[in-house]
Amino acid sequence: MENRPTENRSLYPDFISPPRSTGEAAARHPHIISAPRRTDIPAFYAQWFINRTRAGHCHWPNPFGGQVYRVSLQPEDCIAIVFWTRNARPLLPHLPELRNRGYRFPFVLVLWRYDPVVISPITPPDYHLKNFDQLSRALEGATGRCYISFVDLYRKNERSLHRLGTYGEQEARHELLLALAQMANARGMSLHLCCDEIPAVVASAGPAIHKARCVDPDLIRQLRPEFPLRLEPKPTRPGCGCVRSIDIGAYNTCLFGCVYCYANTSLRAAVARYHRHDPADTILYRPPRLAGVNLDAIARPL
Repeated sequence: MENRPTENRSLYPDFISPPRSTGEAAARHPHIISAPRRTDIPAFYAQWFINRTRAGHCHWPNPFGGQVYRVSLQPEDCIAIVFWTRNARPLLPHLPELRNRGYRFPFVLVLWRYDPVVISPITPPDYHLKNFDQLSRALEGATGRCYISFVDLYRKNERSLHRLGTYGEQEARHELLLALAQMANARGMSLHLCCDEIPAVVASAGPAIHKARCVDPDLIRQLRPEFPLRLEPKPTRPGCGCVRSIDIGAYNTCLFGCVYCYANTSLRAAVARYHRHDPADTILYRPPRLAGVNLDAIARPL
Protein backbone atom coordinates (compact mmCIF):
# COMPACT_ATOMS: atom_id res chain seq x y z
CA MET A 1 0.00 0.00 0.00
CA GLU A 2 1.31 3.44 -0.88
CA ASN A 3 2.58 5.55 1.97
CA ARG A 4 1.02 8.77 0.76
CA PRO A 5 1.20 11.96 2.82
CA THR A 6 -1.90 13.44 4.34
CA GLU A 7 -2.90 16.79 2.86
CA ASN A 8 -5.42 17.83 5.54
CA ARG A 9 -2.94 18.61 8.28
CA SER A 10 -3.53 21.78 10.24
CA LEU A 11 -2.07 24.90 8.67
CA TYR A 12 -1.70 26.58 12.04
CA PRO A 13 0.98 25.99 14.70
CA ASP A 14 0.31 26.96 18.31
CA PHE A 15 0.95 30.68 17.85
CA ILE A 16 -1.15 30.98 14.68
CA SER A 17 -4.87 30.64 15.30
CA PRO A 18 -7.27 29.93 12.39
CA PRO A 19 -8.99 33.00 10.90
CA ARG A 20 -12.40 34.09 12.05
CA SER A 21 -15.16 35.02 9.67
CA THR A 22 -15.87 38.73 9.36
CA GLY A 23 -18.59 40.25 7.20
CA GLU A 24 -16.49 43.35 6.57
CA ALA A 25 -13.58 41.33 5.13
CA ALA A 26 -15.87 39.31 2.89
CA ALA A 27 -17.28 42.49 1.35
CA ARG A 28 -13.88 43.74 0.18
CA HIS A 29 -11.87 42.85 -2.95
CA PRO A 30 -8.65 41.51 -1.44
CA HIS A 31 -5.53 40.18 -3.11
CA ILE A 32 -2.71 37.71 -2.49
CA ILE A 33 0.70 39.19 -1.78
CA SER A 34 3.73 37.39 -3.16
CA ALA A 35 6.75 38.21 -1.02
CA PRO A 36 8.25 37.58 -3.55
CA ARG A 37 9.55 35.70 -6.59
CA ARG A 38 11.92 38.51 -7.62
CA THR A 39 14.12 38.55 -4.51
CA ASP A 40 14.25 37.11 -0.99
CA ILE A 41 12.41 39.48 1.35
CA PRO A 42 12.47 37.21 4.44
CA ALA A 43 16.23 36.75 4.16
CA PHE A 44 17.36 40.28 3.28
CA TYR A 45 14.48 42.76 3.61
CA ALA A 46 12.42 41.53 6.56
CA GLN A 47 12.58 44.86 8.40
CA TRP A 48 11.40 46.75 5.32
CA PHE A 49 8.50 44.34 4.94
CA ILE A 50 7.43 44.70 8.58
CA ASN A 51 7.69 48.48 8.32
CA ARG A 52 5.42 48.42 5.26
CA THR A 53 2.80 46.19 6.89
CA ARG A 54 2.73 48.59 9.85
CA ALA A 55 2.17 51.48 7.44
CA GLY A 56 -0.43 49.49 5.51
CA HIS A 57 0.96 49.87 2.01
CA CYS A 58 4.03 49.78 -0.20
CA HIS A 59 4.94 50.99 -3.68
CA TRP A 60 5.99 48.76 -6.53
CA PRO A 61 7.38 49.90 -9.90
CA ASN A 62 6.53 47.74 -12.89
CA PRO A 63 9.95 46.54 -14.10
CA PHE A 64 8.81 46.52 -17.72
CA GLY A 65 6.65 49.63 -18.10
CA GLY A 66 8.00 51.72 -15.24
CA GLN A 67 4.57 52.67 -13.85
CA VAL A 68 4.52 52.92 -10.05
CA TYR A 69 1.67 51.26 -8.16
CA ARG A 70 0.45 51.61 -4.61
CA VAL A 71 -0.25 48.19 -3.08
CA SER A 72 -2.43 47.92 -0.01
CA LEU A 73 -0.95 45.77 2.75
CA GLN A 74 -3.85 46.29 5.12
CA PRO A 75 -4.78 42.94 6.69
CA GLU A 76 -8.35 43.20 5.40
CA ASP A 77 -7.01 43.63 1.84
CA CYS A 78 -4.63 40.66 1.97
CA ILE A 79 -6.16 37.25 1.42
CA ALA A 80 -2.77 35.76 2.23
CA ILE A 81 0.94 36.46 2.05
CA VAL A 82 3.04 33.87 0.22
CA PHE A 83 6.67 33.97 1.32
CA TRP A 84 9.42 32.61 -0.94
CA THR A 85 12.77 32.23 0.81
CA ARG A 86 15.96 30.30 1.32
CA ASN A 87 16.34 31.70 4.83
CA ALA A 88 13.26 32.47 6.90
CA ARG A 89 15.16 33.16 10.13
CA PRO A 90 15.17 37.01 9.97
CA LEU A 91 11.38 37.04 9.57
CA LEU A 92 10.45 34.44 12.19
CA PRO A 93 10.45 36.85 15.18
CA HIS A 94 7.85 38.96 13.37
CA LEU A 95 5.32 36.18 12.65
CA PRO A 96 3.39 36.56 15.92
CA GLU A 97 3.00 40.30 15.22
CA LEU A 98 1.68 39.59 11.73
CA ARG A 99 -0.78 37.07 13.09
CA ASN A 100 -1.96 39.39 15.87
CA ARG A 101 -2.65 42.09 13.31
CA GLY A 102 -4.81 39.77 11.21
CA TYR A 103 -2.52 38.52 8.43
CA ARG A 104 -2.67 34.96 7.16
CA PHE A 105 0.22 33.21 5.48
CA PRO A 106 0.93 29.68 4.20
CA PHE A 107 4.46 30.27 5.54
CA VAL A 108 3.44 28.03 8.43
CA LEU A 109 2.85 25.16 6.00
CA VAL A 110 6.33 24.37 4.73
CA LEU A 111 6.34 23.75 0.99
CA TRP A 112 9.84 22.52 0.29
CA ARG A 113 11.18 23.51 -3.11
CA TYR A 114 13.98 21.44 -4.58
CA ASP A 115 14.40 23.51 -7.67
CA PRO A 116 15.47 24.26 -10.20
CA VAL A 117 17.13 20.94 -10.95
CA VAL A 118 20.25 21.63 -13.01
CA ILE A 119 21.75 18.56 -14.68
CA SER A 120 25.38 19.30 -15.55
CA PRO A 121 28.84 17.71 -15.29
CA ILE A 122 29.11 19.35 -11.86
CA THR A 123 25.59 18.35 -10.78
CA PRO A 124 24.83 15.03 -12.52
CA PRO A 125 21.82 12.90 -11.55
CA ASP A 126 23.80 11.11 -8.83
CA TYR A 127 24.47 14.48 -7.17
CA HIS A 128 20.74 15.20 -7.01
CA LEU A 129 19.92 11.74 -5.69
CA LYS A 130 22.38 12.12 -2.82
CA ASN A 131 21.39 15.72 -2.12
CA PHE A 132 17.66 14.99 -2.23
CA ASP A 133 18.12 11.98 0.02
CA GLN A 134 19.93 14.04 2.64
CA LEU A 135 17.45 16.92 2.56
CA SER A 136 14.32 14.77 2.50
CA ARG A 137 15.57 12.81 5.52
CA ALA A 138 16.12 16.08 7.40
CA LEU A 139 12.63 17.35 6.44
CA GLU A 140 10.73 14.13 7.02
CA GLY A 141 7.70 14.90 9.19
CA ALA A 142 8.07 18.68 8.73
CA THR A 143 6.40 18.90 5.32
CA GLY A 144 4.08 16.83 3.17
CA ARG A 145 5.05 18.38 -0.17
CA CYS A 146 8.11 18.87 -2.31
CA TYR A 147 7.97 21.11 -5.39
CA ILE A 148 10.54 20.57 -8.11
CA SER A 149 11.23 21.89 -11.58
CA PHE A 150 13.94 21.57 -14.17
CA VAL A 151 15.90 24.70 -14.96
CA ASP A 152 14.74 27.00 -17.75
CA LEU A 153 17.05 29.26 -19.69
CA TYR A 154 16.45 33.00 -19.46
CA ARG A 155 18.49 35.88 -20.76
CA LYS A 156 19.71 36.60 -17.22
CA ASN A 157 20.95 33.10 -16.47
CA GLU A 158 21.89 31.71 -19.88
CA ARG A 159 25.56 32.71 -19.77
CA SER A 160 26.14 31.31 -16.27
CA LEU A 161 24.39 28.04 -17.03
CA HIS A 162 26.30 27.53 -20.27
CA ARG A 163 29.53 27.84 -18.28
CA LEU A 164 28.35 24.86 -16.23
CA GLY A 165 27.91 22.83 -19.37
CA THR A 166 24.29 22.04 -18.56
CA TYR A 167 22.52 19.24 -20.27
CA GLY A 168 19.20 17.55 -19.71
CA GLU A 169 18.24 14.76 -22.07
CA GLN A 170 14.64 13.68 -21.62
CA GLU A 171 15.64 10.16 -20.59
CA ALA A 172 17.94 11.46 -17.84
CA ARG A 173 15.20 13.78 -16.57
CA HIS A 174 12.61 11.04 -16.57
CA GLU A 175 14.81 8.61 -14.64
CA LEU A 176 15.72 11.26 -12.09
CA LEU A 177 12.11 12.40 -11.69
CA LEU A 178 10.95 8.84 -11.03
CA ALA A 179 13.73 8.25 -8.48
CA LEU A 180 12.93 11.50 -6.64
CA ALA A 181 9.21 10.67 -6.55
CA GLN A 182 9.95 7.28 -5.02
CA MET A 183 12.27 8.82 -2.44
CA ALA A 184 9.78 11.55 -1.53
CA ASN A 185 6.97 9.02 -1.20
CA ALA A 186 9.07 6.93 1.18
CA ARG A 187 9.48 10.02 3.39
CA GLY A 188 5.76 10.81 3.51
CA MET A 189 5.91 13.57 0.89
CA SER A 190 4.10 14.07 -2.40
CA LEU A 191 6.13 15.36 -5.34
CA HIS A 192 4.79 18.31 -7.36
CA LEU A 193 6.28 19.20 -10.74
CA CYS A 194 6.34 22.91 -11.57
CA CYS A 195 5.85 24.25 -15.12
CA ASP A 196 6.47 20.92 -16.84
CA GLU A 197 4.13 18.26 -18.10
CA ILE A 198 4.28 15.04 -16.10
CA PRO A 199 5.73 12.44 -18.52
CA ALA A 200 3.38 9.51 -19.12
CA VAL A 201 6.27 7.07 -18.80
CA VAL A 202 6.98 8.42 -15.31
CA ALA A 203 3.35 8.74 -14.22
CA SER A 204 2.68 5.08 -14.99
CA ALA A 205 5.84 3.73 -13.38
CA GLY A 206 5.85 4.97 -9.82
CA PRO A 207 4.19 7.10 -7.11
CA ALA A 208 1.82 9.83 -8.20
CA ILE A 209 3.43 13.10 -9.29
CA HIS A 210 1.22 16.17 -9.08
CA LYS A 211 1.09 19.39 -11.05
CA ALA A 212 2.55 22.12 -8.86
CA ARG A 213 0.66 25.28 -8.02
CA CYS A 214 3.00 27.41 -5.95
CA VAL A 215 0.34 30.04 -5.25
CA ASP A 216 -2.18 27.26 -4.66
CA PRO A 217 -5.89 28.15 -4.63
CA ASP A 218 -6.75 25.12 -2.50
CA LEU A 219 -4.28 26.11 0.23
CA ILE A 220 -5.41 29.72 0.08
CA ARG A 221 -9.03 28.65 0.55
CA GLN A 222 -7.99 26.64 3.62
CA LEU A 223 -6.36 29.75 5.03
CA ARG A 224 -9.33 32.01 4.32
CA PRO A 225 -12.53 29.93 4.46
CA GLU A 226 -14.53 33.07 5.30
CA PHE A 227 -13.92 34.59 1.83
CA PRO A 228 -16.10 33.58 -1.15
CA LEU A 229 -12.94 33.50 -3.23
CA ARG A 230 -12.77 33.68 -7.00
CA LEU A 231 -9.08 33.12 -7.56
CA GLU A 232 -8.02 33.99 -11.09
CA PRO A 233 -5.46 31.71 -12.78
CA LYS A 234 -2.39 33.78 -13.59
CA PRO A 235 0.49 31.69 -14.93
CA THR A 236 3.91 33.33 -14.84
CA ARG A 237 5.18 31.07 -17.65
CA PRO A 238 3.88 28.13 -19.72
CA GLY A 239 2.71 25.28 -17.52
CA CYS A 240 2.41 27.40 -14.37
CA GLY A 241 -0.62 26.56 -12.22
CA CYS A 242 -0.55 29.61 -9.92
CA VAL A 243 -3.40 32.00 -9.27
CA ARG A 244 -3.01 35.76 -9.43
CA SER A 245 -0.85 37.45 -6.81
CA ILE A 246 0.87 40.81 -6.49
CA ASP A 247 4.64 40.52 -6.35
CA ILE A 248 6.18 43.34 -4.30
CA GLY A 249 9.82 42.46 -4.93
CA ALA A 250 12.44 44.01 -7.19
CA TYR A 251 14.87 42.47 -9.65
CA ASN A 252 18.62 42.62 -8.96
CA THR A 253 18.27 42.75 -5.17
CA CYS A 254 18.85 39.15 -3.98
CA LEU A 255 22.28 38.44 -2.48
CA PHE A 256 22.32 34.65 -2.73
CA GLY A 257 23.99 34.76 -6.15
CA CYS A 258 22.47 31.53 -7.50
CA VAL A 259 23.86 30.59 -10.91
CA TYR A 260 20.39 29.65 -12.18
CA CYS A 261 18.72 32.88 -11.01
CA TYR A 262 16.42 34.59 -13.52
CA ALA A 263 15.93 37.68 -11.32
CA ASN A 264 19.51 39.01 -11.21
CA THR A 265 21.69 40.17 -14.06
CA SER A 266 24.70 39.97 -11.73
CA LEU A 267 25.52 39.60 -8.06
CA ARG A 268 27.45 42.89 -8.23
CA ALA A 269 24.30 44.74 -9.28
CA ALA A 270 22.32 43.09 -6.47
CA VAL A 271 24.92 44.04 -3.85
CA ALA A 272 24.94 47.64 -5.07
CA ARG A 273 21.17 47.88 -4.83
CA TYR A 274 21.15 46.23 -1.42
CA HIS A 275 23.47 48.93 -0.08
CA ARG A 276 21.18 51.62 -1.51
CA HIS A 277 18.12 50.03 0.05
CA ASP A 278 16.33 52.10 2.71
CA PRO A 279 14.22 50.05 5.16
CA ALA A 280 12.15 53.18 5.86
CA ASP A 281 11.25 53.78 2.20
CA THR A 282 7.88 52.76 0.77
CA ILE A 283 9.58 50.96 -2.11
CA LEU A 284 12.01 48.04 -1.76
CA TYR A 285 14.50 49.55 -4.20
CA ARG A 286 14.17 53.13 -5.42
CA PRO A 287 15.73 53.57 -8.87
CA PRO A 288 17.61 56.80 -9.55
CA ARG A 289 14.79 58.11 -11.77
CA LEU A 290 12.50 58.13 -8.70
CA ALA A 291 14.94 59.83 -6.34
CA GLY A 292 13.13 62.50 -4.34
CA VAL A 293 9.78 61.73 -6.00
CA ASN A 294 6.60 61.61 -3.91
CA LEU A 295 5.44 58.19 -5.07
CA ASP A 296 1.86 58.69 -3.91
CA ALA A 297 1.61 61.60 -6.33
CA ILE A 298 2.33 59.38 -9.33
CA ALA A 299 1.20 55.93 -8.17
CA ARG A 300 -1.84 54.06 -9.41
CA PRO A 301 -3.75 51.73 -7.09
CA LEU A 302 -3.26 48.04 -7.66
